[in-house]
Amino acid sequence: MKDVDENLTYILLRGAAYLKDNRIPPLGYIPGGPDEVNIAIHGSASDDENFNRFSGGEHGSGADIINYVIPVNSATEFNVFVKVCYQTLDPHFAENLFEYDTPQANTFETMYGQADNEPEIIAEMTAHVEMTGIRDSEKKELNFIPNPTNGKIKIEYHGLEYSVENLSLFDLSGAEMPIKKSDSGVQDIDISSLPSGVYIFRYLDQGENLYGKVVKR
Repeated sequence: MKDVDENLTYILLRGAAYLKDNRIPPLGYIPGGPDEVNIAIHGSASDDENFNRFSGGEHGSGADIINYVIPVNSATEFNVFVKVCYQTLDPHFAENLFEYDTPQANTFETMYGQADNEPEIIAEMTAHVEMTGIRDSEKKELNFIPNPTNGKIKIEYHGLEYSVENLSLFDLSGAEMPIKKSDSGVQDIDISSLPSGVYIFRYLDQGENLYGKVVKR
């Protein structure tokens, strides 16, 4: 939220308007439902083209995509380590509360200082990335139909030099999942045996890793 001076605030009574809503909605949530007044997506998240949206723009993915731009200078190879963490109380919220000199705030500050406030790691993944440059102007992408899916997926390859051995599937913990592969340019895959959740496809195209997300109902 932001206050009347356009500053970020964690105090409900100072909130004048929403900034970006960072509550990831559940899978299948579509704006305009019966309880929209209480659970609507607010702020700039409502205009974010990938917040709770699938690649085709439809609502209901229950996810968000965050892009990081990092200066790399002349380096061409990287090891990327990614962790998804959960923390019950944002440190910024706690620091804001500690500004108040009241018995309740002081007691909580003491308890907070004695607690283990390290975030819990929910999932993590490591990837080796090689910068090979763009070889041509053709857009490279993977399309998954349907998405979300009950199990059967058709994968369409656009602008890629297709090789059946270059496709891998991972869950959000980074564990590789078994998939049935074929030798056609339009590939049919059945992941019915996998638990419901979000899965990441990785396709290696001449040194470039392309990723796509699929939601299994």
